[in-house]
Amino acid sequence: MMDACRRHGTKLTIGHGRRWMEHYRYARKLIADGAVGEVREATAYCTHGLVHNVTHLFDILLMLLDEPMAWMVGYLEGEFNPPETVTHRIDASGGGIGRTRSGVAVHFAGAHDKILGLDIDIVGTDGVLRCLYNGLGLELWENDPDDPYTRLRMAEIDPPQETASQTTGAIKDLIQAIETDGETCSTGEDGRAALEMCIAIHESQRLGNQRIDFPVQNRDLSVWCR
Repeated sequence: MMDACRRHGTKLTIGHGRRWMEHYRYARKLIADGAVGEVREATAYCTHGLVHNVTHLFDILLMLLDEPMAWMVGYLEGEFNPPETVTHRIDASGGGIGRTRSGVAVHFAGAHDKILGLDIDIVGTDGVLRCLYNGLGLELWENDPDDPYTRLRMAEIDPPQETASQTTGAIKDLIQAIETDGETCSTGEDGRAALEMCIAIHESQRLGNQRIDFPVQNRDLSVWCR
């Protein structure tokens, strides 16, 4: 798809709509401005199937961390072994661990029956940024040297009060890319990186929960998604 778009000069944007949510953009700016210090780890939660839902989580996680993954180890939960008569795998939920290229530890927990929606914790040397309720609830916790127990206190932040339409944001972004001959903020490479994390979890499970380095070498693995 990406090669075809490049050959024909066509602009491509991936429908990972949270990239156009002002709350997540504000969170990304807080991290980039050093609000949590040097990022050391990230923990993310999401329900339902990896390919169907968790690609959205992984995409926004990669946007917040602003760097690609180096490797992952994963596991699947629920029904994922297909009948012997088919060659694809069924899109289950699951979880995993991994590291980015700079060494940030990434933890992911997902299952069909978890009550958590799409939540992310970014932990740094100077604090913790919590993206709750699908990004609509942002909390910044900073180091508190006067508290020997929790060592954290909630900081005052000023997140956006309104959320514009993700679809409208995507359309405006695509129009701007066409008019300026630039890229959208959700490129094909961005979408592929998020999907590849999900495929890596399936591949890790298939190989007995082995570590999978990026890029994933098995390009023939397919996952059936509703």
